[in-house]
Amino acid sequence: MRKFCAGALFLLALLWPAMKAFPTGPQKPPEIEKKYQAWLKDEVNYLITDEEKKLFLSLQTDRERNAFISAFLARRDPVPLTPANEFKDEHYRRLAEAR
Repeated sequence: MRKFCAGALFLLALLWPAMKAFPTGPQKPPEIEKKYQAWLKDEVNYLITDEEKKLFLSLQTDRERNAFISAFLARRDPVPLTPANEFKDEHYRRLAEAR
């Protein structure tokens, strides 16, 4: 539970300036590069929550999207004190096997 709270706080602190910069009226969502569309559709479709997906789609820059992806995978790391992200390694190994 503590790891989740720390990860959530890190993500919130990282993305807070971007969230505050949004106007409140309805707007057209920004165009997202194909690599990010593929990440959502092909790589994390069954892992990402609706809230995370909504936040990801609202991001304005590739730098914000890359930071989101890093934080997304880091939050799911079962042993964050090791240099490797065991969740990420296993997830992408299984994707490769399934393909």
